[in-house]
Amino acid sequence: MKSKIIIIGIICTMALTACSSSGNTENITLAETREETTISEIISESETEVETEITGIISTGMTDLYRDAFLPFADKLGKITFEEINSVIDALDYTVEKTEPTEDDLGQFKIISDNGDYVWILTYPDNNAETLSAISYDHENGMYEISISDNYHMSAFEFKTYNKNLDTPKSVVSNIEECEQFMFGNTSGANIKDETAEIIKTIENTIKSRIEEKYTNTDIEKIAINDDLGTDTPDDYVALVYLTWNMQNTGKTSKEVLTMYSNDLAAITAEQLPNVQEIAIFWDVPYLNDSAKCAYERKDNAMYESDIVWGNAFSE
Repeated sequence: MKSKIIIIGIICTMALTACSSSGNTENITLAETREETTISEIISESETEVETEITGIISTGMTDLYRDAFLPFADKLGKITFEEINSVIDALDYTVEKTEPTEDDLGQFKIISDNGDYVWILTYPDNNAETLSAISYDHENGMYEISISDNYHMSAFEFKTYNKNLDTPKSVVSNIEECEQFMFGNTSGANIKDETAEIIKTIENTIKSRIEEKYTNTDIEKIAINDDLGTDTPDDYVALVYLTWNMQNTGKTSKEVLTMYSNDLAAITAEQLPNVQEIAIFWDVPYLNDSAKCAYERKDNAMYESDIVWGNAFSE
């Protein structure tokens, strides 16, 4: 039951994808790793880290909630129990929603500030104790989010950022410093967002240019570039291309032409857009009052058909 809950909770709350930290290659048990740390030491340690590692709340834009409820736990995945987290949070002056761990439920905290920002914390069983497994910080009503997780305590730490302003909002980063740079507007964080946006724009422009230059009587309805959730590699994407073909031909002839166009666009994608792992082209043909789908996926630097669907009118 708990394994189902953690998968649902993490997907719904943080939309996680996998990215392993290079510094942790072995499973770590609670007995081997959890520091024998008192609650006062945890609070003291986090305050020292904030003072020495982060330069000025005003200059970085760091919020009190992030400083009080995220940073103290950011480096303690697998090292601090539900009870210890609870003791720290009880000393804070925020609204807190809490789920006690049971046989059916994982331990969770939602620490909410007056402006609606919140920190979400999840614990997961480890050697008969519930220890920290995931933590996220949600800023500006979900417009921006950062998260750190170690699903099932496998020492595979994942750092992610989320920006709703982008068509493809989720990105994998390498460490907490990059999460902070993204969230609080430092130059490096801005560069991360700019680089992602530039990759997406290049994909869109390449696809658009090929269609406009080579495919006659074809209107572009929409080009959507989404994260490829099937890979662990950052900046892998799926391209969804929605087109209308305005020629008045038989179904058979239309199918031949649209197959040629689709194959060409898949080949151009394979050759010029290495970040695109899959492309799906959706055709609408008003004259036939029918539609088609031609989907391809990347294998060995080429695109291969993965899902081809033609309406009945294309057989006539």
